[in-house]
This record gives sequence, C-alpha cells and structure tokens, in this order.
Amino acid sequence: MQNIQSSTREVEYMTRKEAAEYLRVSVVTVDRLVNRKDFHGKVNIGSRVLIIKSVLDNYLKAKAS
Repeated sequence: MQNIQSSTREVEYMTRKEAAEYLRVSVVTVDRLVNRKDFHGKVNIGSRVLIIKSVLDNYLKAKAS
C-alpha cells in the first residue's frame, strides 16, 4: 500500500492487486467495482490505476447497509 502525504492528511492508495487481496476478490471484480459510476475513489496516473482505501471502505459500508 502506498502513502502519499498531503499538507493536511495522509491518503492511502492501493493498487488493483492490493485492493483485490484486501477484499479477497479477483482483480476483475475490483475493476468492475472501480469502473462503476457511483464509485469515486479511483485515481488514474498514466495507465496505472490506484484506489483510495478510505473511499473504498466507505463505499462498501454504504452498500452493505
């Protein structure tokens, strides 16, 4: 997991593979999740996709309720 520090807070970014391991699903399932229109925690850096961990956690909590 990568940490990128901003002036006020630290944000944790996960690769697609790390997110898949974290959620215990396949990378394809992570791709489907992050490409949904209602998921706003994906950051593209060139061809690389990073996922903001806190947004992922909040999204999953909201979907579970």
